[in-house]
Amino acid sequence: MLILLSPLIAYLLYKVKQAQGKCCPSCGTPLIPFQHPASKTIQQWKQGGYRCRNCGCLTDLDAKEIPDGPYPKRRTLLLVLIGLNLLLMISFLSLVFFFLPFLRAFR
Repeated sequence: MLILLSPLIAYLLYKVKQAQGKCCPSCGTPLIPFQHPASKTIQQWKQGGYRCRNCGCLTDLDAKEIPDGPYPKRRTLLLVLIGLNLLLMISFLSLVFFFLPFLRAFR
């Protein structure tokens, strides 16, 4: 199980290390590396960045303030989430069908 989750663990460690030591330019609050996907602007989706949990200031990856931009449409977010879920289901089913003959051999 740990082998299957190792890419996710590595990604989480990378995100935490990337935001470490960065503070909001407006209020000085430490920036958190995780943000709800619906609260990201299109620029943040393309280039990355943070939103201050205290004042709502938008920053880029270098913790420099950026102007507010347009948010993605709800339909786009839903399509992306559906696509990611389908990819996960296809991956899981392919693993199940790959290992199914091996499980039958042990009976």
